[in-house]
Amino acid sequence: MDCELLKPPEEVKLMKILRREAFCKTIEVPRLWVKEEKSHKVLPLIKALLLKMPCLKPVRPLKIENKVEEIREILLHPTPVKCYEDLPHSELKILGVTKDDFGLTRLTLSFDNWRADELFKAILPQETDGLTSYSCIGHIVHINLKDNLLDYKHIIGQILLDKVHGCRTVVNKTAAINNTYRNFQLELLCGEPDYQVEARENGSCFHFDFSKVYWNPRLCGEHERIVKILQPGDILYDVFAGVGPFSVPAARKKCFVLANDLNPESYKWLEHNMRRNKCLKQAKLCNKDGRKFILEDLKKDLCERWQENDIGTYSIHITMNLPSLAVEFLNTFCGLFEHECRNKIIDFTSDKIKYPLVHVYTFAKGLNNEAMALQNVESNLGSKLTENLHGVHFVRNVAPNKDMFRVSFWLTKEILTNSIPNDLSRKRTADINGDNLITMGRKSKNKGQSQSAKTLNKAKKDKNVFKVSDKNHSKKAKQVRGNLKKIKDEVNKKQEKSDEALKELHKELVMKKPKKSQARPLKSAKKPASANSANVSAELKNLKFYILMSIMHQRSFELHFKLVNNAYVRCVTYNMLVKNVEDFVSEPNFEAVDVTLLSFDLRHLFVTKNSNLEYLINNFNEDNSDEAVGKNIVIKEK
Repeated sequence: MDCELLKPPEEVKLMKILRREAFCKTIEVPRLWVKEEKSHKVLPLIKALLLKMPCLKPVRPLKIENKVEEIREILLHPTPVKCYEDLPHSELKILGVTKDDFGLTRLTLSFDNWRADELFKAILPQETDGLTSYSCIGHIVHINLKDNLLDYKHIIGQILLDKVHGCRTVVNKTAAINNTYRNFQLELLCGEPDYQVEARENGSCFHFDFSKVYWNPRLCGEHERIVKILQPGDILYDVFAGVGPFSVPAARKKCFVLANDLNPESYKWLEHNMRRNKCLKQAKLCNKDGRKFILEDLKKDLCERWQENDIGTYSIHITMNLPSLAVEFLNTFCGLFEHECRNKIIDFTSDKIKYPLVHVYTFAKGLNNEAMALQNVESNLGSKLTENLHGVHFVRNVAPNKDMFRVSFWLTKEILTNSIPNDLSRKRTADINGDNLITMGRKSKNKGQSQSAKTLNKAKKDKNVFKVSDKNHSKKAKQVRGNLKKIKDEVNKKQEKSDEALKELHKELVMKKPKKSQARPLKSAKKPASANSANVSAELKNLKFYILMSIMHQRSFELHFKLVNNAYVRCVTYNMLVKNVEDFVSEPNFEAVDVTLLSFDLRHLFVTKNSNLEYLINNFNEDNSDEAVGKNIVIKEK
């Protein structure tokens, strides 16, 4: 219950250096005196009204002069309890606790009596969001401070060091995770510079150096969900294994694990954790690029299993937990077994083929994040996921309007035996030459030198900052799309500007009427021609024509002019003179519109959509009505 009386003093606001004595505060709170032999009967009646704060006992012994009996003083919360009548007084009177036993007592509060979140709320500026969360990895507390809280980082670190049980080190993430090995860049805020931790997850024990590998305790639930899917004897291919949050529990569950990670430190701790959890015999480990792992190790093991005669009851799973880049590796599966299928090394028509279930993780930022995550996978895979789609699952919220998803789908014969579609610009095969090593989906610029050595040479370490990345990998691995609402607004603005520009062009084309030329009179048709049609027919003889065709295509338009005779007329074709471009573009046959201007006896011009003008003109007879002439064109003299 929120109570101003129980909050830290106002003097601590905007404090940047921790002074514990400034948090001392003396207040008066309600209390109840009860004899010791009756306290066990009274406490159940007022349990919900007790004053509960850290390092404060609501029931404490009290010695009063001239009284032989031992008395218990029970501290009550000042918000719900203002007087004796706020207590269950009828039940208390039966136990001999009267109004005389109720009163106020002085209580001194100190720094130890408030939680960390209460202290942050009292110290940090009100206009900031405050410290919303932190992660505990063994004895390390890891936070991600925003720029407006960096001035308070040291007092935040000191409070966490004091308040979080078992904490010996507090670190802050100093930059986005954009280096090759996907590990954090850390700044030590307070405590010991010890980064080798021991963490427990899903019944397994993990050891690693937190400053050199990636570990996120918020993914514990997702790791558990995948491990529960696996059954003893199943196959797991872990493309981005890290230190083994998927692989180690799966191996302990008697699954065969083929795990890989590019980071040498992650590979070292992965092997250590397999051995520590006594499951190394169930696993085969690799230290290479993800594409190379798929093209070599995963393909070889999968091919051998498909060539076996025994069908077995196992299932095959592939995990790709690298949300910012994993989808870029999906096109490696396209045509992976094209050679084996063409040369009939593997019989893909056999019922013994068991296709793997892929679990790929990705970020999505926008209005419809789930659909965007699926589209992101399909665009990189080069095919639509229909019957082979297992599901799109929400994992966690990463930032406002940005979520992490898992897209699960089965690989099919069409994916594995067909070549990559032409519209995919990314390369499928990894260049295994030393000078052109593709690292995490991008080519390394470090020639003649190993990636790890280049990283060490480029790293610039401060006293308390640990950096693993170099400048060659400082850019973000992937540009995330912006907010769809902003894009829609931008498109609407562009379209409005295009409409205005088209109107201006139309005004420029409307010129003064030319003097009437000596035109050969037309024979009367069955129906009298309208005045507009007669004027158009009279002005068409021996003229020089220009035709302007305005085609709106997304955010631009093009102008086309065509010269025919000596005099001219400017003709603006809107497709039946629609009033705005939006209706014109939305016509079902918009792309099929073809306006052609031909030289002929210039008395009639009949323009229609999807019509062969030459055929209409050649077969035109004077019995045709002139009413149609000029319907689709606007003719003015220059």
